[in-house]
Amino acid sequence: MAVHAGSRHAARVGHAIGAQVVANRSVVVVEDDAQMREALNSVLDAGGYRAKLYATAEAALEADAFAGARCAVLDVALPGMSGVELCERLRATPEGADLPVIMITAHDSRHLRDAAEGLGVYAFLVKPFSGRRLASFVDRIAAPGPRAEVASGQG
Repeated sequence: MAVHAGSRHAARVGHAIGAQVVANRSVVVVEDDAQMREALNSVLDAGGYRAKLYATAEAALEADAFAGARCAVLDVALPGMSGVELCERLRATPEGADLPVIMITAHDSRHLRDAAEGLGVYAFLVKPFSGRRLASFVDRIAAPGPRAEVASGQG
C-alpha cells in the first residue's frame, strides 16, 4: 500500500505494523503538501511516534524543531529552502550533525540521490512509497544499536 497525498489507508498501514514504545518518539516532518503531511502523520502516529509537522524548512528551523528529535523526514521540493538545503544546514549544527534523515521526493534523479548520499541521508524514498517502508526505516532508527546502511528506492 502506497503513501501519497490523500491516502486514506495510511493510518491502517501504521496500525498493521503495530505501535512500538519508543523512548524518544519525536519525528520532525517537513512536507509542503498538507494531505501528504497528514498521511505521514497517520503512519507515524500509528507506529507510536509523535510527529512534529511543518510545511516549510524555515518554519521548522524557526521552531527549533530538530532539538531532541529522533529523526527527520524531509521532502526534497519545498517552497523556499529545499529539503537538501535544510539537511545541509542541519549537518552544520550540533543537534543535526548526526540526526538520521529520511528524504522523500516525487522527482527522483541521480543528482538528488547523490546529494542525499553525500549528506549521509539514512533513506531516500520516491513518492508514492509504502507506509510500511517508511515505518520500518523509522523503527530501525529508533532501535538501539548500530544504524543500518543508507537505503534507497521506491516502494
